[in-house]
Amino acid sequence: MGYFLRGRLGSTEGVLDPAASLNQALDTIDALLQMKVLAIPNDPSGSVSDGDRYIVATGIGAWVGKDGQPARYVADPGNWQFFLAKVVLNKVDGLLYVKGSSGCR
Repeated sequence: MGYFLRGRLGSTEGVLDPAASLNQALDTIDALLQMKVLAIPNDPSGSVSDGDRYIVATGIGAWVGKDGQPARYVADPGNWQFFLAKVVLNKVDGLLYVKGSSGCR
């Protein structure tokens, strides 16, 4: 009843969005199924676009502690997502990188 009243009065505060978790899960699945990276830098580029993907070489800046992990930029809310993918395609050299105990090769 409380959620209904808040929605009827024009406020969405406290209203749960059941689709939010599903959308987030589908977004992550999409990122992992299309795991192609643009480069393997140490830190994020100054100009990135939504969906840009990289493999973190030796993380500095926003990527500290994320060495060897694929990173994807999400414009809204403006942050990086990191994944534990085992195989990644580098679009620059066309090679598949496989994550092992000593990083990506």
